Amino acid sequence: MTTATTAPRTRSTTPRARRPRRPSVEVRLSGDLDLSAAPGLADHVLALVDGGADVVLDVSAVAFVDCCGLTALERCLVLGGDRVRLSRSGDAVDGLARLVAGPASPLRRSATGPVAA
Repeated sequence: MTTATTAPRTRSTTPRARRPRRPSVEVRLSGDLDLSAAPGLADHVLALVDGGADVVLDVSAVAFVDCCGLTALERCLVLGGDRVRLSRSGDAVDGLARLVAGPASPLRRSATGPVAA
């Protein structure tokens, strides 16, 4: 699996917003997301969140995903809360999520409909 992380960007806020700006980091995954890559993905994404960044995952270029990879993605989405989201999903992730993810899974919801960018 190949992981590319883009430089942090700050989110623009409206003048009325009182929230402090948090950097936003896009993580693009490609190749295979399987048993060997899954732990590294979860560690990387959650470290970015712990460092104060919002993380946007692009999994559209993932060619193969197994249950370990799907679990790692779900772990990132659940433990990251509103700080982690999918920007683009792909056929490999969508197909497996439809088969094995429960109806309350954040991956199942993203697999059954368009994911907001």
